[in-house]
Amino acid sequence: MKTIKRAGLIVVLLLTVSCAALTRHCLVVERDEFLNKFPMLNNEILGELKYDNPDLDLKTLGIKDYPELFGRVYLPEDYKKVVRFVQNDAPERKFAVRRNTFIICLRSEKYALIICDDAASPSTDKTQVGEPIPALDDFFADFLSRVGQGEGKN
Repeated sequence: MKTIKRAGLIVVLLLTVSCAALTRHCLVVERDEFLNKFPMLNNEILGELKYDNPDLDLKTLGIKDYPELFGRVYLPEDYKKVVRFVQNDAPERKFAVRRNTFIICLRSEKYALIICDDAASPSTDKTQVGEPIPALDDFFADFLSRVGQGEGKN
């Protein structure tokens, strides 16, 4: 009887460990997919906003937060997962609108990532994956100073 209990306990333990490993692997896959598509999404949004009027000053649109952009443009189905990721799994964000672009930084402890992207650039501009994740305010300020777009600049 003890042997059966031990065998059952070992099976339960193995299932628990394997499920934990699979869950962690799924998070990494989701994070990597997000990191790949996030700059493309931002570039798509910027292109849609400026399509009819390339000289449009984005500041005149009165956009206060990043998710507002999702409702202002048509987004192909391919980006729906990225939008859900932003809305559900990246609760911390910093957002700045400039005349010709917008800048977004997201931080997610769940996915152990922090990322900043200037929509006018074709790829992600600054990313850190893995622990420890820096504070969002510092990461955002450093990114803005690095690209020469401090809080008061266009």
